[in-house]
Amino acid sequence: SQYASLQGDLEADARHLEGESWSLVVDQDYLKPMSKEAIKRQDVIYELIQTEVHHVRTLKILLSVYANELRESLQVDEARMKQIFLGLDGVDGLLPLHCDFLRCLKLLRVQSMETGSQNNYQITQLADILIDQFSGERGERMKDFYGAFCCYHSDAVSSYKDLLQSNKKILAHMRVRRHPH
Repeated sequence: SQYASLQGDLEADARHLEGESWSLVVDQDYLKPMSKEAIKRQDVIYELIQTEVHHVRTLKILLSVYANELRESLQVDEARMKQIFLGLDGVDGLLPLHCDFLRCLKLLRVQSMETGSQNNYQITQLADILIDQFSGERGERMKDFYGAFCCYHSDAVSSYKDLLQSNKKILAHMRVRRHPH
């Protein structure tokens, strides 16, 4: 099913990033020769990657569950969908940008892995990935998408609230989705 596939994607995105921090995931002997500053730097990088995992997860759920439910199950018209999801291009356009960024971050983690280890790695070169993500054409696309998001966010929220107020079936459906038990 669609939701089983989504669940598999979400689990794959988070794989190897379940620990609370980098310093708790790597072998404790690996940390001994490192300075507190170096450990803190790796913890911050790990947190950046986890944050991107959560952001991608949110976008995937928004598009695959909520938008799909509104469109398919509840027959919300396309004009309203565009109001709520910023023309859909806004939300749809963000997902590939963030998925690619996450892919690059996870690849960097794998490339930084110590030979013969499953847990120990240090990411020493992150600037290239950040520059690629936030400058040039990709940076302009991010700025455009998030600029539109910020400009139209209150209108989108108002449109969604109006939809819930005007259609009790949708309100009931969303309550069930939010609290399934």
